[in-house]
Amino acid sequence: MNTRHLAKGYFLQDVLNQGILDLFASEVWHNQQVDDRIITDATAWWCKVLGKSRNPRYRNLLEHVSNKATASKLRKYARLSLAQLPVTDVSQFTLSEPPTPTFQ
Repeated sequence: MNTRHLAKGYFLQDVLNQGILDLFASEVWHNQQVDDRIITDATAWWCKVLGKSRNPRYRNLLEHVSNKATASKLRKYARLSLAQLPVTDVSQFTLSEPPTPTFQ
């Protein structure tokens, strides 16, 4: 199963725990500057999963990606996903550990 299909499958699920969402957020962070159409598409799906979660923990990440990602498609879906997250004062997602392997 490729990354894009995996991301779409998770998007269709209604319940995801924070550990899984953090893994997806890590994928978004590590792939935001990748210049590959398939990886960009999969990363856009990961953004959609984060937005659908309605977990404000990912606001800073999606805001950064919506401004700094290489691909306009990724910036677009990060921006749309960001709009789904409530604005509240919560601990934000950060990469405090060494980079995790990607799904590539």
